[in-house]
Amino acid sequence: MIDSVMRMEAGDFLVVIGSLEKLVPDDMSNGHRQMIAEWEAEGNEIQPYEPFAPPAPAIGTPRLIATGVFAIADGMMSGMETAVGISAAFPMGPGSYWIFFTETQPNLAYSYNVSASSGQINVTTRDTSFIEVTATDGGVPTDPVEISIQVARVQ
Repeated sequence: MIDSVMRMEAGDFLVVIGSLEKLVPDDMSNGHRQMIAEWEAEGNEIQPYEPFAPPAPAIGTPRLIATGVFAIADGMMSGMETAVGISAAFPMGPGSYWIFFTETQPNLAYSYNVSASSGQINVTTRDTSFIEVTATDGGVPTDPVEISIQVARVQ
């Protein structure tokens, strides 16, 4: 017993019988084509051809891998607030800081957002185990009162 019939792009038919699919040419001398005609005469409808649309590519979801707020006083890191995914942060000189991840990243395919309480801050080195940030004010290295960083990876 035929469950469904769909006309294909080339004019033949895709017939579903139970769990089986069969491609049937549009040739009335074909026994399966005659079965389709009888099925249609019983009031069943042949579905029109629908072009195959490939599924949209999956868009990865960003996952936060590290975030933290760091207090700085007299050129020293005086505290880490709300640090997740960050094991340590060290000053490397005026306006220069290394921030280490808790887990080594598999590659450099991560994004980051970093801000400072004053001046301009930039990521100057990205590594799988740390990020180096440099803070300047008018091009001169400076120590802001606070640095905030978020690092994400698309999974």
